[in-house]
Amino acid sequence: MEFDNNETLFQEIRKLQRKVRQIMPVPGSSDNNPRHKNTNAATGLPLRRERILRILLFAENGMRQKELADFLCIGAPALSEAVDKLHIDGYIERIPDSGDGRAIRIALTDK
Repeated sequence: MEFDNNETLFQEIRKLQRKVRQIMPVPGSSDNNPRHKNTNAATGLPLRRERILRILLFAENGMRQKELADFLCIGAPALSEAVDKLHIDGYIERIPDSGDGRAIRIALTDK
């Protein structure tokens, strides 16, 4: 397949991720027991928050929260809670979107 731009590539990746998750739930996702929080032993972070950080690592200018939720295939409330905790812990920052004055982008901090 040939892609015109990165956005088209991200859309195709999201579709593929949704299909894979239908077959095999991801550990730590909302598809599993909500009382069981899987954490990474090395970082101590819940896997969902670690996945958010890994995705943001490759987003040069950060991402809008809606884009991130779509990419992770999770609902806005679950993402909002995780983003708030990452912001409080100093891992991410919220910056105004230069293309849309109303939008906020989520980006990694130096931490």
